[in-house]
Amino acid sequence: MICKGLIRKKEILAVVAILLIVTGLPIACTQAAVTPTPTPEKIPLTAITAAVIAILFFFLLLIVLGYRADKSIDKGEMRRAIASMFAVGFVILVFLSLRYTILQEEVVTAFLGIASMAIGYYFGARTAVEKRAEAAAKISIEHVMFVDDADPKKRKMILTIRNGGNTEIKVDKIYVNEDAFETGVKIEPQKSKEVEQPYDWKYEAEYKIKIATSTGLTADIKVLSPKKPQETES
Repeated sequence: MICKGLIRKKEILAVVAILLIVTGLPIACTQAAVTPTPTPEKIPLTAITAAVIAILFFFLLLIVLGYRADKSIDKGEMRRAIASMFAVGFVILVFLSLRYTILQEEVVTAFLGIASMAIGYYFGARTAVEKRAEAAAKISIEHVMFVDDADPKKRKMILTIRNGGNTEIKVDKIYVNEDAFETGVKIEPQKSKEVEQPYDWKYEAEYKIKIATSTGLTADIKVLSPKKPQETES
């Protein structure tokens, strides 16, 4: 019995030794096959300086071209210049990665991410602006009627507002020259509505009337108030 126990222990130790050898050989071979990583070649300072100058030059060029077009710089032009600057910068980085030791997979991933974000931001914002302008063009003040009264405090304007869009709008502001008035008139799509606005208007005076919706759409019109009626002799 003792001999059998010793034999079983030896068999177990042999199996364990074989397993250690089998699992240890691949690790040893792998470690032996690994070659030391070469020292990365640093990007020269001149290349970095040239890249920064090229990016800034391209950015400023787009700003100047946008300003020369209409003598002003709006958000759309700044958005376009910033998106283009990111794209040019990462294109330069990709070309540098072909010459110098840069993690190319990470560069490609970052390039695709930044490029898609910049393109989506630029074209997405542009589409939103175009849709807003299109919707604003369908909102209009068709007519303004001046309602007279002997008591100037009871005078008012009646605005006929048309919603030519496909969604309901809510007019929450009416401006008469520099005076602003709160309102909450809702107008259904493809409908018009008359909106009364009390206002102490004067005879033969020009008024700029502007409306604004809760979503930021606006429409305005300039009108001339009627002449003072002639008094009849009794």
